[in-house]
Amino acid sequence: MKNSVTGNDNSSLDELITPEIFNSKKSGRTDLLNELIDDYKSEVTFKNDSLQTLKESLEKNKLFQDTIKQKLNNSRQTIASLLINKKDISKEIATNHLRINDIKSNLSNFKSLRDIYESDIKRLESQEEAAFLLSSNHNGYCGTCGQKSDNICDDLEQLEILRIASLAEIQKIKSNRKGLLETKEKLEKQLINIEIQNEELKNKLRFIEEEINLKTPFLESNEILNSEQTEKRAAILREISLLEKIHNLKLKLQEADGEKPPKKYKSEDFLPTEEAINSFCEIYSEVLDEIKFPGNKLVTFDYKDFDVVIDGKHRRLNGKGVRAILHSVFKITLLLYCSRKKLFHPKILVLDSPLVTYRDPKDSKHGELDNDEKIIANTKLSFHFLDYLSKLSNIAQFIIIENIDIPAINDENFTVETFHGKNAVGTERNGLF
Repeated sequence: MKNSVTGNDNSSLDELITPEIFNSKKSGRTDLLNELIDDYKSEVTFKNDSLQTLKESLEKNKLFQDTIKQKLNNSRQTIASLLINKKDISKEIATNHLRINDIKSNLSNFKSLRDIYESDIKRLESQEEAAFLLSSNHNGYCGTCGQKSDNICDDLEQLEILRIASLAEIQKIKSNRKGLLETKEKLEKQLINIEIQNEELKNKLRFIEEEINLKTPFLESNEILNSEQTEKRAAILREISLLEKIHNLKLKLQEADGEKPPKKYKSEDFLPTEEAINSFCEIYSEVLDEIKFPGNKLVTFDYKDFDVVIDGKHRRLNGKGVRAILHSVFKITLLLYCSRKKLFHPKILVLDSPLVTYRDPKDSKHGELDNDEKIIANTKLSFHFLDYLSKLSNIAQFIIIENIDIPAINDENFTVETFHGKNAVGTERNGLF
């Protein structure tokens, strides 16, 4: 928190409290700490274990769990590798099955084609044999009339052509049949090889599945063990946290028990610097000069009374009206000081009866004027005071509550609002509220 006069940071200063309040706060603090300690103790599970023992258990738990995690990682990697192999082998077996089905289908088609070839060969052989028999021992003469006929000769030629064509077609079909048989033998060998390969793949697949079945329970048991160790670790950490909180609270309790009331500050610790006071007094004197206050306007500060002294006279020794003027000047001076030193100020100033010096002694409850008040009353200080405030309207707003007739100030920033009290009529205002 900054001092509004000096701008210095006073946050390092402790609040001064009475021994009674200090002891009451201390008792409340220790009671609260004891209550918190009891609450945490009620949550402790391992009541016979110390903080050091729990930390050692935590370290052992970590080492054991690291070993389990390593085994888990190895098992998972092994099983993952086995599953990849199983997938690849299964895919290869499926591909072989498709190939086997294709080969069997082709062999079945080859058998049908071979039967067709055999049938065609028999048909062509019969056809060749018939043509041969019909043309054999025939010289082209008619057996009835003995004449040579052109038709018979043409028929014999056609039979010969048919016989030769039949022989050629038989050779062609036999050649195709031979190629078919060779292809069939290759496919049958290929089928045997693929079936043998598939059997080997199935054996590998069975072996992999057995390996997976053997390693899965080990993986599951380690996962259960790891989960149990994780829960145990969490429980130990919770216990450690509780014991550390209890330990820290006990330390705070010891500090609270040994705490002593803050020592009283010397009055000098709270005083502004001499530079700040001198600057304040100079501005105060400047304001007095602006409002035409009588006298030499030499302003000093009394640290004992913590108030200003004007021309060697303490402010409190003046009459009521003069004290009121000087009190308002004090507020105005503080405003100007903060503005010039760039310190915080709310920029609004309420002055209550600063010009009470100009009261009517007969009607006022404050009675007759003192001698110093009479001196002020015979001057135009009220005009100069209000005129000066109107000139300061650019740095703050002034609200003045007064019971006297206000001097006429020719300034648009200066406005007067009259309150008529119980005698108000029409649009006249009764009061501020």
